[in-house]
Amino acid sequence: MKRWLDPIVVSASLHVYMSQSSRGELVMGASLDPYELHSTRSTLDFAEGLASHVLDLFPCLSEAKVLRQWAGMADMTPDFAPIMGKTQVKGFYLDAGWGTWGFKATPSPGKP
Repeated sequence: MKRWLDPIVVSASLHVYMSQSSRGELVMGASLDPYELHSTRSTLDFAEGLASHVLDLFPCLSEAKVLRQWAGMADMTPDFAPIMGKTQVKGFYLDAGWGTWGFKATPSPGKP
């Protein structure tokens, strides 16, 4: 798909985000499944919910094809606040617990 989405789009009310890679692929994600999973496979409920929310934001994508999906563990603190700071090991900093927003947000604490 030709690149058309420059920033990342996040909807707090729909709990979904979408960005586009430099190759034109759309990268989407959403909130967690409502129950604990220990699998790297997505569920049909999750995929259908994500597709529905993305189409609420971008109806023009109704004919887009899904090439692949991935899932993984999302470390999240009970209060949804990340844990960040120095440790007792020199040069080792902790930056964890971001949950579903982590791969977009974790580079920011590392900036000098």
